[in-house]
Amino acid sequence: MRASEAADQIESRLALLGNPVRAAGEQRYLKSDLASLGVTVPAVRKAVKAWLRQRPELNRRQLLALCRALWRRPVHELRSFAVFLLEERVDILESSDLRLASSAKRSAGCCGKSPRRDPTR
Repeated sequence: MRASEAADQIESRLALLGNPVRAAGEQRYLKSDLASLGVTVPAVRKAVKAWLRQRPELNRRQLLALCRALWRRPVHELRSFAVFLLEERVDILESSDLRLASSAKRSAGCCGKSPRRDPTR
């Protein structure tokens, strides 16, 4: 499956878990340019673990491509999903990828304006 297709599926799944009232509240609280689906952090983490359980064959190249595809979408929970994916599969990352993971986590858009720079490049 292509990374963009996987990102579409993940976005659809998270949208089902979202709460529009929570999304509006998060948008106001975070003062972010990123859209919010209104999904709690524990629910996003759970979705990441479930997604990974269904894909034990996921390799480093696929993981990074998916994280890039998720990061390109200006949606808070999709970027969080990408960060949590990197955390969960740190075992397949190379040392050069750890800088990417750290940078993505710091600039996940959870506070203030969304970052201008794409840390997945």
